[in-house]
Amino acid sequence: MSKISPAKKRKPRKKKKGKSYYFDMNVQNKIIEYQNSSCRSEKNVLYEKHIFPAFDDLVQSLVSVYGFKSTNEDINHLKSDCVTFLFETLHKWSPDKGTKAFSYFNVVAKNWLTIQSRRLLKNQRRSAYIDDPDGLSSSEKSELFDREYIDSDKMMEQKEETFGKIIEMINYVEDQLKDPQDIKCCVAIKQVFNSIDELEFFNKRAVFVYLREISGLNSSELSSSLSNIRKIYRKVVGPNNMFDFYDNWRKIMKNDIEKVLEKNEKNEAKENRIKNFADILDNIDSLENKKKMLWKEIYENALEDREKAKMLFNDAYISMTGGVNEHMNIGAIMSKYLERMTRSNDQILKLAELIAKEEEKSEAISEDDIFGKING
Repeated sequence: MSKISPAKKRKPRKKKKGKSYYFDMNVQNKIIEYQNSSCRSEKNVLYEKHIFPAFDDLVQSLVSVYGFKSTNEDINHLKSDCVTFLFETLHKWSPDKGTKAFSYFNVVAKNWLTIQSRRLLKNQRRSAYIDDPDGLSSSEKSELFDREYIDSDKMMEQKEETFGKIIEMINYVEDQLKDPQDIKCCVAIKQVFNSIDELEFFNKRAVFVYLREISGLNSSELSSSLSNIRKIYRKVVGPNNMFDFYDNWRKIMKNDIEKVLEKNEKNEAKENRIKNFADILDNIDSLENKKKMLWKEIYENALEDREKAKMLFNDAYISMTGGVNEHMNIGAIMSKYLERMTRSNDQILKLAELIAKEEEKSEAISEDDIFGKING
């Protein structure tokens, strides 16, 4: 007789846990509640507890999957701006159109991140950063050296003075308004300015959202009130008007323009000297073309070195107040700048000797005359 093997006991299967989605139908229902609610405090609770976490996870997921980058800026700034943009578009989604909230906001966020990433990348290619000296060209370094920088304390005083004038201007505009909605908008603007250091996000869209939430106006009402306020603003703000915020900045810009014009004059004089030197070389028939190019390059480098050394010497001389410590620390550096200028002059003199020797083959000309020509 064959033995009957006992039946194997089947292990009970564990039920698979359902996936926990960060943006499910519950979030969609909360968005519908948010849209239908007219209570500001209730809307704040709905957004902070249910909608904002879903938006934040959605943006984080898109950034991780598609690898959106924010160039030299913190990537968290890009994410925050995207969440703010989604908040602004809450009223645009409608369940009646047959599209789920997740699908709609996923496409909106992805398109926004794509556009902003391309814009930031484009700006990075066009910009040069002071904290990246290796990425600066010689002309950009020269421009940074020539630029006049304002003392930080002085700039802070100017900012505080300008801020006081802005608050004064807002109070004046508020007194000129008659419509209650316009007054609410102006009060909201003043509150934003007074709380500017406490704002978490500060861009054009975020400010519009702040004004809308503080004033209690909808988007169309707020836009209309801002337009009315802007009309009064244009009448009272600007040069020769009641409020002129940027008089100090215009003086700074005027000073910068004068320095640019002065620099252009120096560049023109330098170009003329180089042209005269090139003309002298062209008139020497016995001189080879390769030697002409080499001598011209040496001459240009000598002028450039002498000019830069002179600029650095003058800057060091201005910063030295005459004390013993300044002479000990800066004096040695200034002597190196003088040596650099002397070597540049020696190079120009050597070129004058070489040219004189070449000219001797055709006509007699003194080294002093040649030096006078090529040195301007």
